[in-house]
Order: sequence, then structure tokens, then C-alpha cells
Amino acid sequence: MDFLSQLFFVFIVREYNHNMKSEPKHIYLTIFPPGKTAITIHPYIFWSKKQKGWESASFIKHEMYHWNEQKEWKEDKIFGLSRWLAVYCAQWFWFNLIKHLPPDKHPMEASAYEAGRQK
Repeated sequence: MDFLSQLFFVFIVREYNHNMKSEPKHIYLTIFPPGKTAITIHPYIFWSKKQKGWESASFIKHEMYHWNEQKEWKEDKIFGLSRWLAVYCAQWFWFNLIKHLPPDKHPMEASAYEAGRQK
């Protein structure tokens, strides 16, 4: 295969994979970090069996926002999912542990909270 054929093949496969409908895989766990109801790491959403409230539409929208954002990073950036997790954890450490701000002030959480509030 020459270079242009390979490039065309990669483009077609990428577009095909991008346009396929993908769904998160939901996993329900009995052991979960305290105070957490869900953790999203593409392609999974881990839900706590002990916490209540994850059945609400706003909470599901919030987690789906994270899932879609991670999916975009994974598809569009080199080491995208790893980079997303690193940025998220670094910001969480800075905003939540050092500055003691509420969770909705975390830059990557603010948009997810807003998505959850929309009707």
C-alpha cells in the first residue's frame, strides 16, 4: 500500500469509528470511594450501589457530559484519555484540596454541573 492509500484507509476507518453510535458501559460496585456516587472513565461509568440519587436525570446528564468529553479527548488528542485524567486530577488537587473550593467550582466539573441542570 502506498502512502496515500494508507492515509485514505486510516481516514475512512477513523470516520467510521467516529460515526458509530457508542454507549457507556455501566458497572455497579458495592465498594466505592466515600462520598462519591459515580466515577466516569471512558468507556465506563462506575456507579455506587450504596449511594442514592444516581437514578435522577440530572445526575445521569452530568456523568454523560464527562463520558462524552472523555470520548472526544480520546479520539482527538494523542494520549487523550490519559491527558484528560491528568488534567482533571491536577485541577482537583489544586481547586478542591488546596483552595478548598466546592466541587462545582472545579473547571472540568462546572460544565458538567451546568449540563446536569439543563432540562
